[in-house]
Amino acid sequence: MHEQRTPKQIAELFSTHQFEKVYPYLAHDMRWNNVGGEQFYDKASVVAACQQSAEYLAKTNTMFDSFKLFHGHNYAVVDAVARYESPDGTTSTVSSCDIYEFVDEKVQTITSYTVELE
Repeated sequence: MHEQRTPKQIAELFSTHQFEKVYPYLAHDMRWNNVGGEQFYDKASVVAACQQSAEYLAKTNTMFDSFKLFHGHNYAVVDAVARYESPDGTTSTVSSCDIYEFVDEKVQTITSYTVELE
């Protein structure tokens, strides 16, 4: 059994790339809508995408320049700016907004807006 987490905690974990801690809270028929990008239509495809992302992120240093979290009973919203530094010293800065919708204490939908900044 896993410990109970609030929508706020789940959103913070996912948006800070601590994906494995969130897997128990994903609905099996969830949807992850990456606006302008790849779409995922169930828990298995979201977990696969997260595992691929985690492999890449394990090789980078991530720093959050801004992290704002807003939440209610069945939703949470994270607005963040993160800097990523690769082992070769290359950096990128990404602004993102993730909107989480919950049904029966599980993530039903994530809508993500991301843009790389100059």
